[in-house]
Amino acid sequence: ILNELVHSLKQEDEVWGVGILDGEWDFSFLYFAKNNIQIYHFLEKLRSKFRHIIKNELISPIVKYHEVEKHYLLDEKNWVNEKVVLTYETVAIDKIDHEILQAISKNARTKLIDLAHKLGLSSMLIHQRIKKLEKKNVIIGYKAYTDVLRLGRDYYGVKMDLENYSEKEKIIAEIYSLKEVSAVLYTIGGYDVEFDLEVPGTKEYYEIINKLRNKFSTIREIKHMGTVSYYLFNP
Repeated sequence: ILNELVHSLKQEDEVWGVGILDGEWDFSFLYFAKNNIQIYHFLEKLRSKFRHIIKNELISPIVKYHEVEKHYLLDEKNWVNEKVVLTYETVAIDKIDHEILQAISKNARTKLIDLAHKLGLSSMLIHQRIKKLEKKNVIIGYKAYTDVLRLGRDYYGVKMDLENYSEKEKIIAEIYSLKEVSAVLYTIGGYDVEFDLEVPGTKEYYEIINKLRNKFSTIREIKHMGTVSYYLFNP
């Protein structure tokens, strides 16, 4: 049944990734929706097919997403990569822009001359278009996706609820200072504080969690989602 669910999500253009989890939740996925109506119709279709296996669900719209460099690989001081930030600003693109984005999404290292030949355009025009897309922050970076599990690390999505918000900013600042943090999420309707960790193992995860608990008494509850396996789909 789980394979059927993953296969079904693979058919959806707006689904970016799927994770099989251990912990508070069994399963998660990321969905890019243009508006609430779109996500409503998608969820109705999903529920009509898989409601019999869905006991509970949590929808957390992401309003801001900070991806942090993997400094545990570089052994340098952590810092926030402000490039990867989701916003609600809409930028108009035409058919040519769309074709360029589609091509480089599949292979960002494609040579301009090959891209020009494929799209039937000049290399200079494509270069200018890409530069404009970068300036408008439609293209915010080029990166390699690493398989954390193959690096021998465990991937944890950590969720916190607080007694009050008095120390929330201090907690987030502390999270950003962690060498093992890979992203901080700002959501609606989810948890008070959400972030991702990539740690050598369970022992290191609990050391980080205990350190945060001991330092911040306002933390009421901490839940985790350890990733057993995950799938990333081409956008």
